[in-house]
Amino acid sequence: VKPQHYMEQVHRVLSKDEKTTEKNKAILTPVLEGLCEVMKSDPLFKLMYKRLFYTGSSYEGLRIREANEFDINLILKLPVQGDEFQLVAERPGHVSYTLSESGRQRLLNTLEGPVVQPLFGLFSRQLKFQPQLLRTWFQGVMDKARRVYTPPSGVSEVRPSQSGPAKTLYVHLCDGRRIDIDLVPVLEHSYDRLPANVPRQKWVKELPEADKMWFMVPKNPEDNEDLWRIHFPTAEKKLIKDFKCLKPTIKLLKALRDRHNWKLLSSYSIKTVVMRHRLEKPQQSYWLGENQWTVLHEVLERLQTELLSDGPGICSLFDENVSLIQGMGVATRKNIASRLKRIVNALNKDPERTLEFFLEPSPSATSESA
Repeated sequence: VKPQHYMEQVHRVLSKDEKTTEKNKAILTPVLEGLCEVMKSDPLFKLMYKRLFYTGSSYEGLRIREANEFDINLILKLPVQGDEFQLVAERPGHVSYTLSESGRQRLLNTLEGPVVQPLFGLFSRQLKFQPQLLRTWFQGVMDKARRVYTPPSGVSEVRPSQSGPAKTLYVHLCDGRRIDIDLVPVLEHSYDRLPANVPRQKWVKELPEADKMWFMVPKNPEDNEDLWRIHFPTAEKKLIKDFKCLKPTIKLLKALRDRHNWKLLSSYSIKTVVMRHRLEKPQQSYWLGENQWTVLHEVLERLQTELLSDGPGICSLFDENVSLIQGMGVATRKNIASRLKRIVNALNKDPERTLEFFLEPSPSATSESA
């Protein structure tokens, strides 16, 4: 039996909930659009709200089980002009946003009463736009809207839960299921607004302008409340689009991570390892479905190498000074790497063990793969 056969069995199990995923996505849109309409009763939100940006594994085709958790970015735009603020990359992967004094004066002179106080409430005394202040304001606007919001049919109630930069909404469905939505308010900037000392990657430079847009995400390091995280979601989407076995490979690595309980290996770090491999292997022919076994082995070896490398280990695709496994100690990195080496060797000897390494030993997995 060809190794491909076992991989197909794994993929069948990983994608068995796709119908539920699509059903959940269909419910999601009216819930969020309806809620945003109610939130517009807040004058500042109405002024700043631009659009919803659907992101995360469920929308990128990288979800490996039933999608009942969704990441949505809510794009906001401050009512400032281009020369009225300064973005500074104060540390790798992060920027600060400072409003100029002339910008402050213009806003005071031109904005209408109800938005002035809440808008300036998002800035520190030094006119730094602060992630925590935005998160708190956003939470307040959403809580107020939720109390008067009427959910669409099929939804019994929408309840909040706050964690990190995201505002998590629990959407309780009439059939007893629950969908969790992580809603993150972000600011969008064009590529030319990227601070000078942020690295420019050749592959990003070659993209159309619209695909080079980047987000300021309100996730600051613990020791600095002025900093925002930099994120390039559209560039990443473009990078992995139309490469046949690229997304299936990411899904296999996520399944392997879950099976072996490597909790500190985030989905984003796994995706980054495969994206880096894609940059080094740009030929479409390399990523054809029939090469998936070879691709998987080479990516597993790459993951092993990156875990064992000095410094950041798995680093950001956009800035090699940014580690994506900061919380993972050297001992854990070595343990996972040596386990990966044993798995690769075992698969080379016996491809049938794919099922054992990539799937949970549950009755449903056994019957699905039988």
